[in-house]
Amino acid sequence: MDLSRTSARRWLSPVPWGFALLAAASSLTYGADHAVNAWASTNLANMDDHPVEALIASAFLFGADPWACLRSIALAGAILAFLVIRFGNMRAVVLIAAGQVLGTLVSEGLLAARIAAGQADPALRATLDVGPSYVIVSALAAVVAAGARRWHRWIALAALAVRAPHITSGLTTLGVTPVGHVTALFTGMLLAWGLRSSDARHRYLHRLTLRAAPLQTELGALAPVAGPDAEDVAGAVHGHRHHHVDGTVCDLPVPDLDVDGVHEQDPGRRGRGGGSAIRPCRPCPPEVGKASRC
Repeated sequence: MDLSRTSARRWLSPVPWGFALLAAASSLTYGADHAVNAWASTNLANMDDHPVEALIASAFLFGADPWACLRSIALAGAILAFLVIRFGNMRAVVLIAAGQVLGTLVSEGLLAARIAAGQADPALRATLDVGPSYVIVSALAAVVAAGARRWHRWIALAALAVRAPHITSGLTTLGVTPVGHVTALFTGMLLAWGLRSSDARHRYLHRLTLRAAPLQTELGALAPVAGPDAEDVAGAVHGHRHHHVDGTVCDLPVPDLDVDGVHEQDPGRRGRGGGSAIRPCRPCPPEVGKASRC
Protein backbone atom coordinates (compact mmCIF):
# COMPACT_ATOMS: atom_id res chain seq x y z
CA MET A 1 0.00 0.00 0.00
CA ASP A 2 1.44 3.35 -1.07
CA LEU A 3 0.80 5.40 2.05
CA SER A 4 2.40 8.54 0.66
CA ARG A 5 -0.09 8.59 -2.20
CA THR A 6 -3.22 7.93 -0.15
CA SER A 7 -2.61 9.77 3.14
CA ALA A 8 -3.83 13.19 1.98
CA ARG A 9 -6.98 11.71 0.51
CA ARG A 10 -7.72 9.60 3.58
CA TRP A 11 -7.58 12.62 5.85
CA LEU A 12 -10.89 13.49 4.16
CA SER A 13 -12.29 9.98 4.58
CA PRO A 14 -15.95 9.68 5.58
CA VAL A 15 -15.18 7.42 8.56
CA PRO A 16 -13.49 9.93 10.94
CA TRP A 17 -15.52 12.92 9.79
CA GLY A 18 -18.79 11.02 9.70
CA PHE A 19 -18.18 9.63 13.16
CA ALA A 20 -17.26 13.06 14.53
CA LEU A 21 -20.34 14.76 13.03
CA LEU A 22 -22.76 12.06 14.19
CA ALA A 23 -21.22 12.01 17.65
CA ALA A 24 -21.41 15.80 17.96
CA ALA A 25 -25.02 15.91 16.79
CA SER A 26 -26.08 13.01 19.05
CA SER A 27 -24.23 14.22 22.12
CA LEU A 28 -25.29 17.85 21.87
CA THR A 29 -28.90 16.82 21.24
CA TYR A 30 -29.38 13.82 23.51
CA GLY A 31 -26.37 13.91 25.82
CA ALA A 32 -28.43 15.21 28.75
CA ASP A 33 -31.53 13.14 27.96
CA HIS A 34 -31.70 10.48 30.66
CA ALA A 35 -34.26 8.38 28.78
CA VAL A 36 -32.12 8.20 25.65
CA ASN A 37 -29.02 7.38 27.68
CA ALA A 38 -30.87 4.66 29.56
CA TRP A 39 -32.08 3.15 26.26
CA ALA A 40 -28.60 3.32 24.67
CA SER A 41 -26.75 1.97 27.71
CA THR A 42 -24.88 -1.28 27.03
CA ASN A 43 -25.95 -2.94 30.28
CA LEU A 44 -27.23 -6.45 30.76
CA ALA A 45 -30.88 -5.39 30.63
CA ASN A 46 -30.48 -3.74 27.23
CA MET A 47 -28.26 -6.54 25.96
CA ASP A 48 -31.16 -8.90 26.54
CA ASP A 49 -33.68 -6.56 24.89
CA HIS A 50 -32.02 -4.61 22.02
CA PRO A 51 -28.29 -5.37 21.90
CA VAL A 52 -27.48 -4.09 18.39
CA GLU A 53 -29.20 -0.72 18.84
CA ALA A 54 -27.57 -0.22 22.23
CA LEU A 55 -24.09 -1.08 20.93
CA ILE A 56 -24.40 1.40 18.06
CA ALA A 57 -26.12 4.27 19.89
CA SER A 58 -23.85 4.09 22.91
CA ALA A 59 -20.77 4.79 20.78
CA PHE A 60 -22.13 8.22 19.71
CA LEU A 61 -23.09 9.62 23.12
CA PHE A 62 -20.17 11.56 24.61
CA GLY A 63 -21.97 13.06 27.59
CA ALA A 64 -23.85 16.20 28.59
CA ASP A 65 -20.92 18.64 28.92
CA PRO A 66 -20.59 20.36 25.52
CA TRP A 67 -16.91 21.35 25.84
CA ALA A 68 -15.78 17.97 27.14
CA CYS A 69 -17.88 16.40 24.43
CA LEU A 70 -16.20 18.42 21.66
CA ARG A 71 -12.70 17.75 23.00
CA SER A 72 -13.36 14.01 23.07
CA ILE A 73 -14.89 14.11 19.59
CA ALA A 74 -11.86 15.97 18.20
CA LEU A 75 -9.52 13.37 19.70
CA ALA A 76 -11.65 10.51 18.39
CA GLY A 77 -11.77 12.04 14.89
CA ALA A 78 -7.99 12.51 14.74
CA ILE A 79 -7.26 8.98 15.96
CA LEU A 80 -9.76 7.51 13.52
CA ALA A 81 -8.09 9.48 10.72
CA PHE A 82 -4.73 7.93 11.70
CA LEU A 83 -6.38 4.52 11.66
CA VAL A 84 -7.93 5.04 8.22
CA ILE A 85 -4.62 6.27 6.80
CA ARG A 86 -3.01 3.00 7.91
CA PHE A 87 -5.74 0.45 7.22
CA GLY A 88 -8.39 2.05 5.03
CA ASN A 89 -12.05 2.72 5.71
CA MET A 90 -13.47 -0.79 5.93
CA ARG A 91 -10.77 -2.31 8.09
CA ALA A 92 -10.79 0.72 10.40
CA VAL A 93 -14.55 0.33 10.91
CA VAL A 94 -14.15 -3.40 11.57
CA LEU A 95 -11.40 -2.74 14.10
CA ILE A 96 -13.26 -0.15 16.18
CA ALA A 97 -16.49 -2.18 15.94
CA ALA A 98 -14.60 -5.20 17.30
CA GLY A 99 -13.32 -3.08 20.17
CA GLN A 100 -16.82 -1.86 21.01
CA VAL A 101 -18.46 -5.28 20.74
CA LEU A 102 -15.79 -7.35 22.49
CA GLY A 103 -15.28 -4.75 25.22
CA THR A 104 -19.00 -4.80 25.96
CA LEU A 105 -19.44 -8.57 25.74
CA VAL A 106 -16.47 -9.40 27.96
CA SER A 107 -17.24 -6.79 30.62
CA GLU A 108 -20.97 -7.47 30.76
CA GLY A 109 -20.44 -11.22 30.52
CA LEU A 110 -18.09 -11.10 33.49
CA LEU A 111 -20.65 -9.05 35.41
CA ALA A 112 -23.37 -11.59 34.59
CA ALA A 113 -21.13 -14.40 35.83
CA ARG A 114 -20.41 -12.53 39.06
CA ILE A 115 -24.12 -11.85 39.62
CA ALA A 116 -24.90 -15.52 39.04
CA ALA A 117 -22.20 -16.47 41.55
CA GLY A 118 -23.54 -14.03 44.10
CA GLN A 119 -20.45 -11.83 43.97
CA ALA A 120 -22.18 -8.71 42.55
CA ASP A 121 -25.43 -6.85 43.14
CA PRO A 122 -28.20 -7.81 40.66
CA ALA A 123 -29.11 -4.12 40.45
CA LEU A 124 -25.97 -3.64 38.33
CA ARG A 125 -27.84 -5.24 35.43
CA ALA A 126 -29.46 -1.86 34.74
CA THR A 127 -26.47 0.39 35.40
CA LEU A 128 -25.81 3.30 33.02
CA ASP A 129 -22.97 2.51 30.60
CA VAL A 130 -22.75 4.77 27.56
CA GLY A 131 -19.94 6.44 25.67
CA PRO A 132 -17.39 5.80 22.90
CA SER A 133 -14.53 4.95 25.24
CA TYR A 134 -14.18 1.38 23.93
CA VAL A 135 -14.01 2.71 20.38
CA ILE A 136 -11.40 5.33 21.25
CA VAL A 137 -9.24 2.96 23.31
CA SER A 138 -9.21 0.27 20.62
CA ALA A 139 -8.33 2.88 17.97
CA LEU A 140 -5.53 4.33 20.12
CA ALA A 141 -4.06 0.88 20.73
CA ALA A 142 -4.22 0.03 17.02
CA VAL A 143 -2.43 3.23 16.02
CA VAL A 144 0.25 2.68 18.68
CA ALA A 145 0.81 -0.87 17.40
CA ALA A 146 0.76 -0.18 13.66
CA GLY A 147 0.45 3.52 12.86
CA ALA A 148 1.42 4.64 9.36
CA ARG A 149 3.73 7.39 10.60
CA ARG A 150 5.99 7.62 13.61
CA TRP A 151 4.36 10.83 14.82
CA HIS A 152 0.96 9.15 14.56
CA ARG A 153 2.17 6.46 16.92
CA TRP A 154 3.69 8.98 19.36
CA ILE A 155 0.49 11.03 19.51
CA ALA A 156 -1.60 7.91 20.10
CA LEU A 157 0.81 6.68 22.78
CA ALA A 158 0.72 10.05 24.55
CA ALA A 159 -3.09 10.12 24.48
CA LEU A 160 -3.21 6.55 25.76
CA ALA A 161 -0.81 7.39 28.59
CA VAL A 162 -2.92 10.39 29.61
CA ARG A 163 -6.07 8.28 29.68
CA ALA A 164 -4.42 5.31 31.41
CA PRO A 165 -5.60 6.24 34.95
CA HIS A 166 -9.18 6.51 33.71
CA ILE A 167 -8.88 3.33 31.66
CA THR A 168 -7.63 1.17 34.52
CA SER A 169 -9.51 2.76 37.41
CA GLY A 170 -11.46 0.02 39.21
CA LEU A 171 -9.80 -2.86 37.37
CA THR A 172 -8.80 -4.63 40.59
CA THR A 173 -12.46 -4.86 41.60
CA LEU A 174 -13.44 -6.13 38.12
CA GLY A 175 -15.57 -3.12 37.34
CA VAL A 176 -17.50 -3.16 34.08
CA THR A 177 -15.88 -0.10 32.52
CA PRO A 178 -12.19 -0.90 33.25
CA VAL A 179 -12.61 -4.50 32.15
CA GLY A 180 -14.17 -3.28 28.91
CA HIS A 181 -11.36 -0.75 28.41
CA VAL A 182 -8.63 -3.35 28.82
CA THR A 183 -10.47 -5.75 26.52
CA ALA A 184 -10.86 -3.05 23.85
CA LEU A 185 -7.18 -2.11 24.20
CA PHE A 186 -5.95 -5.65 23.60
CA THR A 187 -8.49 -6.16 20.82
CA GLY A 188 -7.26 -3.10 18.93
CA MET A 189 -3.62 -3.99 19.45
CA LEU A 190 -3.92 -7.63 18.40
CA LEU A 191 -6.04 -6.87 15.35
CA ALA A 192 -3.63 -4.14 14.27
CA TRP A 193 -0.67 -6.51 14.57
CA GLY A 194 -2.55 -9.13 12.57
CA LEU A 195 -3.46 -6.68 9.81
CA ARG A 196 0.09 -5.34 9.70
CA SER A 197 1.48 -8.87 9.34
CA SER A 198 -1.03 -9.59 6.59
CA ASP A 199 0.00 -6.44 4.73
CA ALA A 200 3.68 -7.34 5.06
CA ARG A 201 3.03 -10.83 3.71
CA HIS A 202 1.09 -9.47 0.74
CA ARG A 203 3.88 -7.00 -0.06
CA TYR A 204 6.45 -9.80 0.10
CA LEU A 205 4.44 -12.01 -2.26
CA HIS A 206 3.96 -9.06 -4.61
CA ARG A 207 7.73 -8.48 -4.73
CA LEU A 208 8.31 -12.16 -5.48
CA THR A 209 5.78 -11.98 -8.30
CA LEU A 210 7.49 -8.95 -9.82
CA ARG A 211 10.88 -10.64 -9.62
CA ALA A 212 9.57 -13.84 -11.22
CA ALA A 213 7.82 -12.06 -14.11
CA PRO A 214 10.97 -11.61 -16.30
CA LEU A 215 11.94 -15.25 -15.82
CA GLN A 216 8.45 -16.41 -16.81
CA THR A 217 8.67 -14.22 -19.92
CA GLU A 218 12.01 -15.78 -20.91
CA LEU A 219 10.72 -19.30 -20.34
CA GLY A 220 7.67 -18.52 -22.45
CA ALA A 221 9.91 -17.30 -25.26
CA LEU A 222 12.04 -20.46 -25.10
CA ALA A 223 9.09 -22.88 -25.00
CA PRO A 224 8.48 -23.00 -28.80
CA VAL A 225 12.17 -23.83 -29.44
CA ALA A 226 12.09 -26.83 -27.14
CA GLY A 227 9.52 -28.65 -29.24
CA PRO A 228 11.52 -29.30 -32.45
CA ASP A 229 14.61 -30.18 -30.47
CA ALA A 230 12.70 -32.83 -28.59
CA GLU A 231 11.38 -34.28 -31.86
CA ASP A 232 14.89 -34.37 -33.38
CA VAL A 233 16.24 -36.21 -30.39
CA ALA A 234 13.41 -38.74 -30.51
CA GLY A 235 13.94 -39.27 -34.26
CA ALA A 236 17.63 -39.85 -33.76
CA VAL A 237 16.97 -42.47 -31.11
CA HIS A 238 14.52 -44.40 -33.35
CA GLY A 239 16.99 -44.16 -36.27
CA HIS A 240 19.60 -46.16 -34.29
CA ARG A 241 21.75 -43.25 -33.45
CA HIS A 242 21.98 -40.96 -30.55
CA HIS A 243 23.56 -37.58 -30.09
CA HIS A 244 25.60 -36.26 -27.29
CA VAL A 245 25.00 -32.79 -26.05
CA ASP A 246 27.89 -31.50 -28.22
CA GLY A 247 26.42 -33.10 -31.34
CA THR A 248 28.94 -36.01 -31.71
CA VAL A 249 27.46 -39.00 -33.56
CA CYS A 250 28.31 -42.65 -32.87
CA ASP A 251 27.59 -44.98 -35.77
CA LEU A 252 25.82 -48.23 -35.11
CA PRO A 253 25.34 -51.16 -37.67
CA VAL A 254 26.78 -50.38 -41.10
CA PRO A 255 24.09 -51.02 -43.72
CA ASP A 256 26.47 -51.49 -46.77
CA LEU A 257 28.29 -54.67 -45.64
CA ASP A 258 27.04 -58.23 -45.35
CA VAL A 259 29.16 -61.37 -44.88
CA ASP A 260 27.00 -63.28 -47.40
CA GLY A 261 27.47 -60.64 -50.06
CA VAL A 262 23.88 -59.50 -49.90
CA HIS A 263 22.96 -55.95 -49.11
CA GLU A 264 21.56 -55.60 -45.62
CA GLN A 265 18.47 -53.85 -46.89
CA ASP A 266 17.50 -56.93 -49.03
CA PRO A 267 14.10 -58.03 -47.70
CA GLY A 268 14.72 -61.56 -48.84
CA ARG A 269 17.61 -62.14 -46.56
CA ARG A 270 16.65 -60.04 -43.57
CA GLY A 271 15.64 -61.99 -40.54
CA ARG A 272 16.75 -65.46 -42.01
CA GLY A 273 19.96 -65.94 -40.20
CA GLY A 274 22.17 -63.77 -42.40
CA GLY A 275 24.29 -61.86 -40.01
CA SER A 276 25.30 -58.36 -40.89
CA ALA A 277 28.81 -57.20 -40.31
CA ILE A 278 28.88 -54.90 -37.40
CA ARG A 279 31.53 -52.30 -37.37
CA PRO A 280 32.61 -51.39 -33.86
CA CYS A 281 31.55 -48.03 -32.68
CA ARG A 282 34.06 -45.28 -32.90
CA PRO A 283 34.94 -44.14 -29.40
CA CYS A 284 32.84 -41.15 -28.59
CA PRO A 285 34.72 -38.10 -27.33
CA PRO A 286 34.65 -38.08 -23.56
CA GLU A 287 32.55 -35.41 -21.98
CA VAL A 288 33.18 -34.21 -18.47
CA GLY A 289 30.50 -35.22 -16.03
CA LYS A 290 28.39 -37.18 -18.61
CA ALA A 291 28.45 -40.85 -19.57
CA SER A 292 28.88 -41.64 -23.30
CA ARG A 293 26.83 -44.52 -24.67
CA CYS A 294 27.29 -45.92 -28.19
